[in-house]
Amino acid sequence: MSEQATDAQTTLSMNGVRKAAVLCMALGAEQAAQVLQSLSPTEVELVTREIAAIRVVPPEVVESVMGEFGDVSRSVESVAGGG
Repeated sequence: MSEQATDAQTTLSMNGVRKAAVLCMALGAEQAAQVLQSLSPTEVELVTREIAAIRVVPPEVVESVMGEFGDVSRSVESVAGGG
């Protein structure tokens, strides 16, 4: 199995909280704060706990999570924009 396939499987097996934590870590403090502002207090607590628990995230996993976020963002924009 290729490395890309393995990374995609790793990302698929990650829950939303972990993906959000990886995303926030990759975005940096300012942009992560904007993301966290859109979450409920309970979600913020879950994500920040996950950030604290994460030791190392391989660059390929960060890239995969960022790609998924971009795909979802484009889909939402398309639906919101009517097409």
